[in-house]
Amino acid sequence: PSPGTEYYLNLSFRTRRQRGLLPAGHEVAFEQLRLPFSAPVAARPVDSLPALEVEDGEETVTVTGPRFSVTLDKNTGVISSYTYDGTELILGGPEPNFWRAPTDNDFGGRWQRRLNVWKDPGATRTVRTVAVVRAGPPEVRIRTWARLEAGRSTYSTLYTILGNGEITVENHFVPRDEGLPRMPRFGMQMTLPREFSHIQWYGRGPHESYWDRKAGASVGLYEGTVAEQFHPYVRPQETGNKTDVRWMALTNDAGTGLLVVGMPLLSAGALHYTIDDLDPGEQKQQRHAGELVERDLVSLNIDHRQMGVGGVNSWGTTGLSNYSLYYQEYQYTFKLRPFSAEDGSPDALAKERYERE
Repeated sequence: PSPGTEYYLNLSFRTRRQRGLLPAGHEVAFEQLRLPFSAPVAARPVDSLPALEVEDGEETVTVTGPRFSVTLDKNTGVISSYTYDGTELILGGPEPNFWRAPTDNDFGGRWQRRLNVWKDPGATRTVRTVAVVRAGPPEVRIRTWARLEAGRSTYSTLYTILGNGEITVENHFVPRDEGLPRMPRFGMQMTLPREFSHIQWYGRGPHESYWDRKAGASVGLYEGTVAEQFHPYVRPQETGNKTDVRWMALTNDAGTGLLVVGMPLLSAGALHYTIDDLDPGEQKQQRHAGELVERDLVSLNIDHRQMGVGGVNSWGTTGLSNYSLYYQEYQYTFKLRPFSAEDGSPDALAKERYERE
């Protein structure tokens, strides 16, 4: 087996001849079996990467390498700029996000009100400390620690920045007060310029999938446009999520982009709409998907998980307990990697590993 490669046996059951409305070759069922073949990827030494420069100011900290620069705002604990080869990759983020646009099933269970404490955690987040540590010439670590108003919880993020522009993002949520409801999602959200409208991912697809709705989506390599990830439900709501994502890449026409790598798996999605665009508030509004206007941005969710969408009924019972994010301690990690067309394919870059000798 090739290092870092997964192998699957894909079985497809199709009609041998036309029967009624079904043409010959129509797939009526499929199965996917992961094969027990694997080989580890050899890690490269961190010290082989270029050295970094650090400017630690009162309001911001900026880390610069030969081809990139990243700036973090100390007041918000959020990355405010991330450039690669002179191209700005982000408009802001990632920052904690625990909310989703309510689905029809969510409204049936009144979850848009019952879980409202988790809406917009960034507005109630207070950054207490930002610590900068140089771990070596090609490695800088920035740790932020914040207090959330919801339950007096704490949220810390450790950014490990390497000389090639890669950022490992480690998140740790610690609950304090008891009695808070479950979370609609646990993850982070960031925004990118609209030019990064080409999407590739290795995970379940090609259509959307959710924690409790993914059996019909096969693991594979998929690509398309960000606009195509929006499913026009009659009433706008949560849409476009992908599960078991190993990596997801967003690129512009020149092939420059941002790669997100799960450590190990993510729930992720990208749209030209924000959550607020899809969320009518506490009262269901009879809007239609065709009334929405795409924004001049890409809204990217990088999640540990999102709660199930339910479907036992549509008037109270929503995601079952084994598909719920209860109020408890959570940790998850992912990597951000800027790249250009000459750096290699996202799949190859996602397999790269760097460790200290």
